[in-house]
Amino acid sequence: EPTHEPAPAPAAPQVRPAQLPRAPAGFVGRADEFRSVERALAPGAPGLALVVGQAGVGKTSLALRWAHAHVGDYPDGQLFADLHGFDGAAPADPSAVIAGFLLALGLPQHAVPDDPAAAQALYRSMLARRRLLILLDDARESAQVRPLLAPGGGSAVIVTSRLRLDGLLALDGAALVPVGLLDEDEGLALLRAALGEERIGREPDAALELVRLCSGLPLALRITAARLAGHPHWSLRSVADELGDEQQRLAALSVEDADITAALTLSVRALDDEAQAVFSALSAVPGSDVTAHAIAAACRMPLAASRRALGVLASAHLIEERSLGRYSCHDLVQLFSRTYGAGGRADRLRGLLDFYVHAAYTASRTYDPAGRPCCDLPDWCERPPALPRLDDRPRVLDWYAAESANLCAAIEAAARAGEHDRAWRLTVLVWPLLTWQSHRDWIPVVTHGLHAARAAGDPRAETRVANLLGWTVFAAGRAAEALPLLERSRELALRTGDACDLAQALLNLGLVHGGLGKFEDAVAAYDEAAEAAEHMRDYGTAALALHHMARLCLDEGMPDRALVHAERARALPGPRGLTGVLLCDVQAMALCRTGEPQAALRLLQEGLAMARGEKFLAGEMSVLEHLAEVTEKLGLTSEAQAHRRAAELLRDRLEAAAREPLPA
Repeated sequence: EPTHEPAPAPAAPQVRPAQLPRAPAGFVGRADEFRSVERALAPGAPGLALVVGQAGVGKTSLALRWAHAHVGDYPDGQLFADLHGFDGAAPADPSAVIAGFLLALGLPQHAVPDDPAAAQALYRSMLARRRLLILLDDARESAQVRPLLAPGGGSAVIVTSRLRLDGLLALDGAALVPVGLLDEDEGLALLRAALGEERIGREPDAALELVRLCSGLPLALRITAARLAGHPHWSLRSVADELGDEQQRLAALSVEDADITAALTLSVRALDDEAQAVFSALSAVPGSDVTAHAIAAACRMPLAASRRALGVLASAHLIEERSLGRYSCHDLVQLFSRTYGAGGRADRLRGLLDFYVHAAYTASRTYDPAGRPCCDLPDWCERPPALPRLDDRPRVLDWYAAESANLCAAIEAAARAGEHDRAWRLTVLVWPLLTWQSHRDWIPVVTHGLHAARAAGDPRAETRVANLLGWTVFAAGRAAEALPLLERSRELALRTGDACDLAQALLNLGLVHGGLGKFEDAVAAYDEAAEAAEHMRDYGTAALALHHMARLCLDEGMPDRALVHAERARALPGPRGLTGVLLCDVQAMALCRTGEPQAALRLLQEGLAMARGEKFLAGEMSVLEHLAEVTEKLGLTSEAQAHRRAAELLRDRLEAAAREPLPA
């Protein structure tokens, strides 16, 4: 029975192969990655480094640079093989690679075994007596690499791949060395190395913009540097302007045999059909990241299939899982996906938008189960294959926080694509996010929704979005600008006969009249809103109207009247949410100013716990400010100071957050 035990190697001349290709010029950075390779190949380590990253990120450059820097550590030479995993050619057969290695090690052609197993056994025998560095470039799968690994005894192997070869990690003890994008300083260093300090120094801002437009991808930066080096009369600004045009960017990132589009095409074509479909769906993603639930809706596939395909894309380094379950890709990959997935993009966008509409609808109903739904879900709004868990308020708040930028981008994308019915629905469905984060500038986002509602020709839609925009403009401190929006909302509500829409418009009109110093008009609007809402058993709107009336009375120096309105509001049935915090706050201050500071303290402590439970920072800040006032009145000076400091810290946080722009 034949066996494949290592046979004594035929006598061969002592040949010291030196197969490494030339070390790359202009190499910058990668100190951490160098150290990772060093640890993987150190004495006592497994001797196998797996260098992974996306196309063009510089995996081979890193491996070659390290190998050339350490040739002295491997006195018996270096072996190199291009495994052609992703270059469009047929992947290299490990048996053919072994045959080539045996010849490089000095074995005569006639002595190379024809039997692959025998050749592999002989290869291991010859390596056992040598200390070699073996570089296996562009591997496609673990099975292609495994026969080429050194058996130990001092030789070391570096493998590069666009894929995270989990088999090598799990079964062969490979140490993973991920290679990511260059940061701004490293990108500028690469341009300096190629173009010279003087040229970069003349246009530092344009140079920095080139790094950003190339997404820190070394291949893109090298192509850009090569074009500039070949045209010394070109300015960096002119090339930055060219790359700034998304329609031209990928075409501009090509010189001779270096081409970003070609590199990405080979990576995507190596994927299975399901993963390619998901990659195409990235072209429709409006925001900065995406989840498996959203992709499942865009591709009309089961959630499990979506998760698996996203995992494949992450393994291929086409996307990155930057936080648990949330995937994103850099700008060049996103641009390429728009070309690759151009066919069917509109349909995938509709699937994504319908996911956001259904998820936001579910979230808003959980957030305010007693309130009336702010829109319907018509039959044409396709139910997604799966929704995230949104069955309690903490999960809803977490979802809104995680998806806030995506929701804004989805509203704009829907409006831009002419999906007006989806755009206005999504706008009104994010109202909990607007009220919870009222310190942010939501005006541009809601304005997109209003344009969509008007384009849809639906007066009920315009009523609701105009009302939301009116409140948003008022919350930004622009009461005079909010007035015509809210008067239009009231007018449309009267025309459609929708009492709930009318109550909402009146409530916000009361806010605006109060902000403009029109006390009687404000009281009348609040009173009418509360009465209409209570008649419809919309107790949340009624309580909010009474809260605003109580607050107005306090501001006008009428704490007795404020207390009546606050007590009436707190007596209404139903859950309160953020309104509950506001009611505790206003009733407490009415009690304090009518001579009951101890009762006020108890209410404020209740309100503080509620605000923190709701993650309602603006409400928490207000309660803390009033706690400082009440505790000081009670002679609790140190507690008052602590509350005041806590309120000031929250104010700083809110002001910093307000300066962060939302997607417009």
